[in-house]
Amino acid sequence: MATRKLEALVGKKGKVDVELLQPPAVQQPWTGAQGNIITLGGAEVVDPRDPKGERKIPDPFNIKVDAAGLATAQKALVEAAQKVLGKMSDGGRPAYAFGGEGAQHGGKPLPQLLIDAGNAGFDVMQPSANHIDLARCAVDAAYCAWVKAVHTAAGIPLLSVSVHMDAYLLMAAIHDPRAREILGEDPKLTDEQLRTVLLHKMALILIGAARLGIRALHLFWGQPGSVPLYGWPFHPAGGTNVKAMRALFVQIMKPLVRLAEQLGIFLCDEIHFGTIATNADDYIAVWEELGKPACLVLGFDPSHFWHGETWWQALDKLRKAGIKVILCHFKQTVLLAGRPMLSYQVDDRLRGMFFAQLASTSGIVDMNAYAGQLTIPGTGLVEFWHGVCNLPIPGYAEAEDPHWATWPVLVSGVHYLQGLLGTMCLPTQHFTAEM
Repeated sequence: MATRKLEALVGKKGKVDVELLQPPAVQQPWTGAQGNIITLGGAEVVDPRDPKGERKIPDPFNIKVDAAGLATAQKALVEAAQKVLGKMSDGGRPAYAFGGEGAQHGGKPLPQLLIDAGNAGFDVMQPSANHIDLARCAVDAAYCAWVKAVHTAAGIPLLSVSVHMDAYLLMAAIHDPRAREILGEDPKLTDEQLRTVLLHKMALILIGAARLGIRALHLFWGQPGSVPLYGWPFHPAGGTNVKAMRALFVQIMKPLVRLAEQLGIFLCDEIHFGTIATNADDYIAVWEELGKPACLVLGFDPSHFWHGETWWQALDKLRKAGIKVILCHFKQTVLLAGRPMLSYQVDDRLRGMFFAQLASTSGIVDMNAYAGQLTIPGTGLVEFWHGVCNLPIPGYAEAEDPHWATWPVLVSGVHYLQGLLGTMCLPTQHFTAEM
């Protein structure tokens, strides 16, 4: 049977040669000579997947970090992006650089995703866990090098990765049969074993991100409790189950927060219905219970605020509390009167709320107002991307529409943002000061 010969992917912004089309088949363990900045060492723990308890694995929470080496890796990733996007300090740079969120396009291998993004005129692209196996980056130097080489070859900078499902399942899989089924893990694992497996994987995801030099992970945390959907009006009086769920969330998060702080990584949670944080007050509550960690921040998505508070009210609350926004999605929601917003309809055309094209005139998000509100001093985006990284803010369009294929919708959405906001600059003073 004849097999199709692989050919290089040639795009408008770069070329991915044949040898980079697929990740390396053989794992190459990290060594000092390869720039090993993180050592998985010290005590070993029992692999929860080993029923006899005999197989030992390195404890991913017991690591040593070369702080200087980590800073060098982070600086190198930023400098690679500056070569493509330019430095804010060059003067006259737009406030944002627009591209797409890759989570809805997991069927595209990483090289194809990046070449397609470049051909569509995107400035940036946010790959998902379907495109980059961050847990593999933690233990495989060759794979980590491949990820960076593909981005360089395609001409699209790597700034962040979305790992929504990994974070969601860590919290939800123990108590939600559907989430456990999605996970596909061994059903014979006890709840404690499964949670350990998921915690270890999330720890490796953070370590892998740090090896790449990534500072920000985009995600949302599920509900670690057997309770009615968070935000529905079916909780016991006094919210005892909500309090218990928050306490369990804090317990699970503490080692991850310590690890993220050690690695200099921001965990950018999305407020989202059906997760630990349905609204701004929820997120502020669990953030405060965790001791207000600087690494626990927001990946903001305005389309999620359709059931009690507006996105700008939420943003004001978060800013006042001191929680920073480090990543942002641009996404649109349409509401239909007379239909239930909170519906289990699989076909979202039959719900009272569905996601739509960014330029939708019936949507609830004014993209111009949203982009402006995100740049208010103290929000976090300008301070981190312009100040720390000397880069435009990466604005990731997350385009979903039940009537159309998602990639064309994403392309049109990014073009809409580029046309509407592509020249947006931050003034040195408000225009009324000159009146």
